[in-house]
Amino acid sequence: MNRDFISSPDGIRSCFLNHEDDDELEMKTVLEIGSGLGLIAILLAKMGVGKILATDGDQHIIQRLKSNIEMNFEGDVEMKRRIECISLEWGEECLMMTQDGGEIGVEKLDLIVGADILYLPSLYPKLMESISFLLETCKNQVNSYPKFLLAIQERYPVEETTFRNNLVEKFHFQQILISETYFKEEGCNQDDDSKKILIYLYQYEC
Repeated sequence: MNRDFISSPDGIRSCFLNHEDDDELEMKTVLEIGSGLGLIAILLAKMGVGKILATDGDQHIIQRLKSNIEMNFEGDVEMKRRIECISLEWGEECLMMTQDGGEIGVEKLDLIVGADILYLPSLYPKLMESISFLLETCKNQVNSYPKFLLAIQERYPVEETTFRNNLVEKFHFQQILISETYFKEEGCNQDDDSKKILIYLYQYEC
């Protein structure tokens, strides 16, 4: 998936940081669910976000994620400290493990990011369990839900709409469509090959 739609600093800043001063980004904590190779996590660190929890359920991907962070921030210890690589398998228990096998708790989160995580409908129930766990745990600790930024490449419109509606109903979220764009895979010339990219911001509706 082409992640350029979500990986511009201005786009991310306008999505969830409410145009705050760059100095305030140092106080933000963001969890990315399904980080993959870490494009968004690395960008968030470069923007100045103080703490990024980059999670994935594949141990091989976690290792590549760590390597990408090392390559991007070689010699910059402070920047590397901003990103913590965490193993997170989707499901009800939603245990998050550090690289050395230690279990970590969920701290106060300002934002949860999920980019192209709705790629397989059979995984939606486990994904919803994990998102629910993270949201409810944060709410219990600080009495408010973090914002949730969801970016999808439309593949299964019916199932994806049901998933999004469940988020709204379960957590009384306000759903804001902040971007609808199209892109073509490199080398494709036909209109039918256009891919729809949708970005939604979910925030608690008081």
